[in-house]
Amino acid sequence: MARRILSSEATYRGASSRQRAGANKDLDVVDEWDRHLERSLTSILRAHHRDSRAFKREVPTRRTGRRLDLAPPSERRLYRGPITMLADIDGHPVVVEVTPTTDAGWRAIQDHDRAVFQTVNHDDDSRLARSSRRVVVDAETGRRYRFYVDGEGIRDATDSGEVELQELFYSGGSHHDLDSRLDREEAE
Repeated sequence: MARRILSSEATYRGASSRQRAGANKDLDVVDEWDRHLERSLTSILRAHHRDSRAFKREVPTRRTGRRLDLAPPSERRLYRGPITMLADIDGHPVVVEVTPTTDAGWRAIQDHDRAVFQTVNHDDDSRLARSSRRVVVDAETGRRYRFYVDGEGIRDATDSGEVELQELFYSGGSHHDLDSRLDREEAE
């Protein structure tokens, strides 16, 4: 079986620059499909100038009738690099860096980041409850992290400077460039 480039950091770094560019396109396709479920995966692949066979080698897909669909996020194990999240460590909000094992974990972190920004900027804690029972497993260490969901605690931590919102992922970026993110980490 061929080695999947998006299975881990080691396989991603070991790939040629052309293969890495294709892998970044694959991540863009997955994200666009998640945003626009009404569009067919084939049309999104065409818009991104990506060959469907090369895409299917990297990303788990399924046939639903005659339509090509992605596997559910809980079954997609795509390496997207590390991401920061606001975790509950001994009852305190702490920004930690994790590499989620699945796309479902990655999406949960993004949703929680949006909820944290909404809590701090608009005093609205309603979206935090969605993350109260979620757990994200770090692929590198195997450690399990819970989301910090206390709205008052988040506001207090940001007011005191204990937590900086700029440390969280939520930035609105839409294109993937794992090389620049990994290079930035090495420089630090």
